Amino acid sequence: MFLGGLLLLGGRLADVFGARSMMLTGLVVFILASLASGLAQDENLLISGHLCQGIGAAMLSPAALRALADIFHGTERTPRQISSR
Repeated sequence: MFLGGLLLLGGRLADVFGARSMMLTGLVVFILASLASGLAQDENLLISGHLCQGIGAAMLSPAALRALADIFHGTERTPRQISSR
């Protein structure tokens, strides 16, 4: 639920602060939220952990796509056409 709603914000933050730093921050948030969800003793902590996982994924996903777009340039990004004989 939070992942879909915060993807645009994550993309904007990746533009402002840089893709690498947002990708690392999102990864740390996601890992810590996964740990909290795994160790949850009640429903409230589990729901909070899943909420934080969505926030971390919303920071991580656009930054990772941006990093991939920066790595590959020109003809590497365009799909290759298969020539038929």
